[in-house]
Amino acid sequence: MPITIEDLNDLKRLLEEHPDWQETLARVILTPKTLFRIFKSDPELQAILRAVILGEEFLELPALTREAIQRIGALESVTSDLVQRTGALEETSRDTVQRLSALEETSRDTVQRLSVLEAEVRDLKETSRQTIERLDRVEASQRGLEGRLAGDQYEKRILRSAWRLFNGGDGGSPEDRAVAQRLREWLSANRALVSRIREEDDPYLSDLIWWKQGRVAVVEVSLKVNGADVQRAHARAQTLREAGVDAFPLVMGNEWAHPESRDLAEQLQVAWKVGDDISQEYVEFRRMAD
Repeated sequence: MPITIEDLNDLKRLLEEHPDWQETLARVILTPKTLFRIFKSDPELQAILRAVILGEEFLELPALTREAIQRIGALESVTSDLVQRTGALEETSRDTVQRLSALEETSRDTVQRLSVLEAEVRDLKETSRQTIERLDRVEASQRGLEGRLAGDQYEKRILRSAWRLFNGGDGGSPEDRAVAQRLREWLSANRALVSRIREEDDPYLSDLIWWKQGRVAVVEVSLKVNGADVQRAHARAQTLREAGVDAFPLVMGNEWAHPESRDLAEQLQVAWKVGDDISQEYVEFRRMAD
């Protein structure tokens, strides 16, 4: 007799009541051919079976593979960019090394030039120093020459004014023939004295010899009277005194070189007329009648 719907419902109820019957019935019904037909005709069943048989991780493998391939591609792109940047960095490094080498060469050349310049500057300084020293010597020599010329001019004025300065009398420079003759007469009385006269005590080297009534002034003239002038006047007058002449030393000038020079004149009893400063002995000699 034909199977009805009620029969199928009864079968379904029996299978639900007896689960072990389901496995037996499945083995009878689900042959390989039947399963293949069902698998081919039902895509949803295919997906379920694949999930059951292969597992979800295996099914996700294609997507993971694609993602991995994308990441590998991105990594390759990054690697390629890194390689390019590395190449550019190497090129920059080589250029930097070349520039540093050029800079070192320039620095060495600069140091050499600076060394040469320093040597030239030292030579220039030495030349300048020598030039300054020469100029100083020239200036000193010029000042000395100017001083001597001024001193000579002053001495000549004193010689020309001697008669007025001493208020009469006679004398002059030892270079004058009459004065030199008078010195010979005075010194000839003591030949032994003449043989031991030195330059610093030689009356012939005095600037001026002047006499009045047997009194003789042995004069040293200088614009600025210093200690050496005082000592020469004293020594040369002493020579004439040793020869028996009534001589006294006198210094004449425009000013004292040092205050000590005047003190020395007082100590050695040297008379003076220095500017407006005059000693008593000079005044007394001037008061003597001609």
